[in-house]
Amino acid sequence: MHDDELGMLATAFNAMATKLEENRDALYELTIRDGLTGLYNHRTFYTLLADELARSQRSTRPVSLLMLDIDHFKHVNDTYGHLTGDAILRGLSELLGQQLRAIDRVCRYGGEEIAVILPEIDPGTASSIAERLRACVETHLFEANATVHITISIGVASSPTDGDSADSLVAAADAALYAAKRSGRNRVNIIFSPCIQV
Repeated sequence: MHDDELGMLATAFNAMATKLEENRDALYELTIRDGLTGLYNHRTFYTLLADELARSQRSTRPVSLLMLDIDHFKHVNDTYGHLTGDAILRGLSELLGQQLRAIDRVCRYGGEEIAVILPEIDPGTASSIAERLRACVETHLFEANATVHITISIGVASSPTDGDSADSLVAAADAALYAAKRSGRNRVNIIFSPCIQV
């Protein structure tokens, strides 16, 4: 075999190896991302949260969790159709990504519920971030088949004060979210541990 044939064979092999690596990376992304929004999916959320909680316990720095829910999303779907609802979910996901830090993790928890993991953020700062996100969504016009205005409710919980495991922190943030919805929607509700002075 001549040198030029060996060179062509090596080039072809390298191209094939590169393509296989790209396909592997693309396949991995499909397993950790939500197909509609591109956010981390439900299963990956729990992995990321557990990792962040473990890091938080080692560093003794807080981690906060936001649980967001689109208010009256069924009405949006019923009025404008599910394709518009899907476009709003994608638009909201993009908007949240623009408003948060690179180290924050935005995940589709399920349906119209989105979870945001905020590393090294204490309860008071998490509440301020949540309020900024709520206000940003309230003033944003989502363009789909129609121009649609939505609001969100947000529950805030922080570790270690509100829970030191993924399940306990999610339960606390969920409780705060549903309290926000019960008290009128389009608001932020924060869980404060009894030991914290409000």
